[in-house]
Amino acid sequence: MKHLALASIALALSALPALADLPQDAASAAALGQLDFTYNRSRPTPSAAERTPLQAKGVRLRDTILATPALKDRRGFALHASVVLEQPVASSAGDPDMVWGGVISRRINVTRSQPDAAGRYPGDGEGPVLRYMINKTDKALGADDSGFFTLPEQRQEGGGILRFTRAGNEYTIITPTGLPGFVPVSNGDYLGATAAQLEKAGSPAQAAEMRQALAGLAPGARTAPYCMTRAAPTANLSGRCAEPGARPMMRINPALGAGAGAASKAGVIVLIVPQLGTIGDAQERRRLIAAASQLDMTALQAMLGGAEGRGG
Repeated sequence: MKHLALASIALALSALPALADLPQDAASAAALGQLDFTYNRSRPTPSAAERTPLQAKGVRLRDTILATPALKDRRGFALHASVVLEQPVASSAGDPDMVWGGVISRRINVTRSQPDAAGRYPGDGEGPVLRYMINKTDKALGADDSGFFTLPEQRQEGGGILRFTRAGNEYTIITPTGLPGFVPVSNGDYLGATAAQLEKAGSPAQAAEMRQALAGLAPGARTAPYCMTRAAPTANLSGRCAEPGARPMMRINPALGAGAGAASKAGVIVLIVPQLGTIGDAQERRRLIAAASQLDMTALQAMLGGAEGRGG
């Protein structure tokens, strides 16, 4: 019965036209849209403690996106933009601060909303989101608690720009030019970090297996790259990367030097843009896709580094 019910829901949804197939009336398409901002805890202004150089980079990144031709003239749509400063928990003290946020685009429907005093309308319903992040790569790269990850097999990369598509989103990872954004994780680093994570998770037997394998490594094998394969984690450590389908384990290049606390620098920028799909407002998705395509990657790379970026 449950499967029949789910099938009936899916059939009903498939029979509905996508929101973008429903034309926007002329008055709504011409109406000016509102633009509102939020910061930590959905406040309309950031606190004094949140106004760090890195948070200012996040605001600058947000404003760069909002200034694209696709979003600058808000007729027919309204925008909400957020900037959140995230500081590491006590167990990760010494890690850099992170900034993340998003631009939500929602089409206007003048028959279902009222304008503000300036004659600008709010958006209607839920809209798609263009997400942006500084120093926060776990969502994009699927990093584990040690910051290790494997790069997608299908990807485009060059000049400090990595692009790939996954789960209905297009990801762009931006790192400085002239410096590898990602470096291999060695056998020694992987086994040691994984053992520590297993101990923390309450799996001492598995942690001991990792430490035993680490202790048995020759110096050359200890520094050799670690690869993910179908074999057990400690099997064939001297030849894992030569196995069919092996995928090197990577991490963000420590040489990016992101600092910590108030001295945190922008080491990596992440953009996550929704792809077109059958559910949701494709009109607004196209708008955000266009905005992302209008961004100058060189200008974004210039934000990376110190207070004014490497380009300042």
